[in-house]
Amino acid sequence: MKKFFIFPIIIYIFIIFLLPREKLYYLFEEKIGDKELVIVEEKISDIINLKTLNSVVYYQGDIKLATIEKIKFNTFLFYNSINIEGIKTLDIFRDLYGFDINTIRVKYLSIKPTSIDILIMTNIGRVVGSYDIKLKKLILELIPKTGYEVEDNIQKIFKETDEGYFYEI
Repeated sequence: MKKFFIFPIIIYIFIIFLLPREKLYYLFEEKIGDKELVIVEEKISDIINLKTLNSVVYYQGDIKLATIEKIKFNTFLFYNSINIEGIKTLDIFRDLYGFDINTIRVKYLSIKPTSIDILIMTNIGRVVGSYDIKLKKLILELIPKTGYEVEDNIQKIFKETDEGYFYEI
């Protein structure tokens, strides 16, 4: 009876270690490349989780948007996530949009196969939301820090409702 339970666990562990994580990263790069974003100068390391260190993000190949300290890909069969940490945006981004993005966490659970959860930490508060894969719909809610008054340039992105500030596309 023990062998019946041990064998699937061993198979699962082998699959986790043998997943082609670097190929997933290059697929990720290809997908954001469709939006004219390019990640360069990254150092890739892969043991259990794929990590990139000290990346630079460009828009249309020559407009530097940000530097990223670490991108970590957690790829497990039932739980997958991308954590982007240490984001330093250019001053022009902060001036244009009125906030800095510090951390982005994207999570996919196999028990919710049509939804991707998103958490973005900024200097003005949190942005939580989800992307519905079936409907191709993104909904984000801005939860400002206590005492922070949302500025006009942010209200151009996030529409104010009775429930809070929302962005939907």
